[in-house]
Amino acid sequence: MIKLTQEIIQSITLFENVTGADVKDCIPIADGLLFIVEEGNVQKALRQLPKLERLFHKKISLLAYSPDLVKFVQNLLYPIKAKEITVEGNVVSVVLFDEKDKGKIYGRGRENLRWMLSVLQKYFPIAEIRVL
Repeated sequence: MIKLTQEIIQSITLFENVTGADVKDCIPIADGLLFIVEEGNVQKALRQLPKLERLFHKKISLLAYSPDLVKFVQNLLYPIKAKEITVEGNVVSVVLFDEKDKGKIYGRGRENLRWMLSVLQKYFPIAEIRVL
């Protein structure tokens, strides 16, 4: 279940009014806001990105939502390309083309990996992400 604060609801409303895009969620991140938008609406939002950043006085990031777990993981990893993404039960396994990308996915102290897992868990019954 997604819990929305008054501030998040206001942010979503402003975002939708400016872009015309359908927003699934808004997540505060370290340097701004991450908006999860419906897959077909990303281009609408991208065109208005500079205006949004001026209005919010924050960096705005976009993530395309997909009901397909594998596609959503690909969107979440972007710009890192995965060789293969598989789902077995409640475990997502990501095989990378380049070993150097593991560090980008993990982050310092695995903070990026934990953050990605928390985003996935909002929409899918996932317990773990394995990066191979």
